[in-house]
Amino acid sequence: MAYSDTNPIIISAKKLVHYPLCPLSRFIRLILSEKKAEYSLIDEPYWERRDNLLTLNPSGTLPILIETDRRIIIRDVYPIFEYLNETLPPNDMTLMPVNPTERAEVRRLIHWFNVKFYTETSGALLNERVLKRQSRDGYPDSGVIRRALQSINEHILYMAYLLNNRDWLAGHKISAADLVAVAHISVIDFLGNISWTPQNHTAEYATVRDWYARMKSRKSFRDLSADVVTGFTPPLHYANPDF
Repeated sequence: MAYSDTNPIIISAKKLVHYPLCPLSRFIRLILSEKKAEYSLIDEPYWERRDNLLTLNPSGTLPILIETDRRIIIRDVYPIFEYLNETLPPNDMTLMPVNPTERAEVRRLIHWFNVKFYTETSGALLNERVLKRQSRDGYPDSGVIRRALQSINEHILYMAYLLNNRDWLAGHKISAADLVAVAHISVIDFLGNISWTPQNHTAEYATVRDWYARMKSRKSFRDLSADVVTGFTPPLHYANPDF
């Protein structure tokens, strides 16, 4: 297996093959940071479907976790999440609640953001606004972008509904549900596609904005906010928790 680190953070046995604006990769990065795990990043332009990527993961998708000292490769976001949840030492970040009903709710929201939100919003905008430009594969589809922007409002209202009844998205404690949500929200915020002061539903947006500010104040998000993507400049408020 021929693979080399393009931008290692630290020398570590754990290596994460990722793309900076891939929300699924961001979810795993947040977990690793919250659990204080040492890891290195390998940037991968996955739209090119390079041989190295296909050797690591025949599906050609990200993220991929490599445990070099144990000669283990874990592929795709759900197996990586479960693997890290089961193998990383416990600390003050509990990814999954003890109660089975609460765990089911966390899993439901992980699926919601990684499938529904990704399909309708974050993945659609990433593909049209970023990947088509990076791959030079046609022009952005304005219809897809318009529908993705419209769906943002629906998701924000749903998040506000949850947060108005809970301290965090899945319950009274921060969990993996909040990490996956901020992974996706941060991508569309990086692209400047959220208006945090809309003319309608101002109370709901304020609720989600307060939650987002809490998430942005965490060290794990500060690691993400330093990402640089050639050709794109995030809005000034992106890295500011007090936006």
